[in-house]
Amino acid sequence: MTTWMGWARGFGVAVLGLLAPSCGEDEPGPADTTTDVSGGDGVDSDSLEIEVSEVDADAGDEVGDVEDGGEDAGAEVRVGFAFEQVEVSRGTAVWGAVAVGGWLIGGVNNGQTVVSDIAAATLEDGTLTVVKAGELNVPRYCQCAMFDAARGELVVVGGRGRTFSDVASAVVVDTVSWDVTPLASNTADDFPVGCAAFFSDMNDRGYVFGGLSSSRREFTGLTHRWEPDSRTFETLDVAGPEPRYDPAVHVLDDGDALLVSGMGSAGAVVFYQDVWRFDSLLETWTELEPTTAVVPPGRRLAWTAVAPDESLLVFGFGSDAPNGSSVLADLWTFDLVTRVWAPLEVEGEWPRARGFAPNWQLPGFDAVDNDVVGLLGFGTDAALQVTDDVFVLRAPDALRGRWH
Repeated sequence: MTTWMGWARGFGVAVLGLLAPSCGEDEPGPADTTTDVSGGDGVDSDSLEIEVSEVDADAGDEVGDVEDGGEDAGAEVRVGFAFEQVEVSRGTAVWGAVAVGGWLIGGVNNGQTVVSDIAAATLEDGTLTVVKAGELNVPRYCQCAMFDAARGELVVVGGRGRTFSDVASAVVVDTVSWDVTPLASNTADDFPVGCAAFFSDMNDRGYVFGGLSSSRREFTGLTHRWEPDSRTFETLDVAGPEPRYDPAVHVLDDGDALLVSGMGSAGAVVFYQDVWRFDSLLETWTELEPTTAVVPPGRRLAWTAVAPDESLLVFGFGSDAPNGSSVLADLWTFDLVTRVWAPLEVEGEWPRARGFAPNWQLPGFDAVDNDVVGLLGFGTDAALQVTDDVFVLRAPDALRGRWH
């Protein structure tokens, strides 16, 4: 049985003897989009012990390193944002959970037990109520999930399980009956840890990108299409972001999606500082390259939100260490029109630093609390202990509406 400290070291990825990904003239297809991070044969993840090599200090060179500002910054200072702590009713604090469609799925509790709960979350009169609604077939954390609102179905892919080993499987969860249907073996869960998933209501399809296989010691940069009627995945032959896990992802109103940051390897550990847009109609990826040198540090599982008019991305918190031993307490904005990054000024007290917090965007914010950017809650501190407090970030009047 893996000890807690042994697992904590293994929570990142094996980076001994890192090998750079292969290079070639052609754009990568499905066979070319995995990165070996071990330099050797795969191992059983239950006994995976990690020694962390140096982090690539030049990871952000292509998009600009972090700077304090300067004449070329060109950034508009955003003011009027403020955090407000909310009470938590009946909820169990977890980290490594996935929040989608108002549900909080799986995670690890303060006793370091991986849970299988699917909880419904509501925010009313300054109180967040988290109540168990259903249950997965197996405990999972660091999985990915999408919500198909038309069919009322959650599709949950991968993750790690109760022994902290990879869970290479996927299920469909009916959010009315809470029946769980395991899916047939598929390529989308071959790299089950830290994948990114999103459902395009406009095009009635879902997508899964990236992830880590602990046994293979590889990241992937593959994109998979989910067909809800046949309940099957298909691997797309499309170039896109570098192989990675733990990026943040947001679906846009037109069915496209944004993917931000994450961790991978390119001769050393890389925390990517990039932003990509997926066109769900053409099924292509396009990088949104910044127009200035000011960019935030890359990280795993950043806390993010998109403004009502989809002109602005809010980005911050998360972990910038392979084993989660460093967590952040910053906020940035990325103007999706001018492609300029800028630090976000927040009035009053800041929440404590944390990583592995879910990106909560609860239904009904625009109808009731239409100044709520999102919920920042739970997650871990630098010692991988659960943080149990929850905050809302409130936007200024000019940015009220349905943040997502």
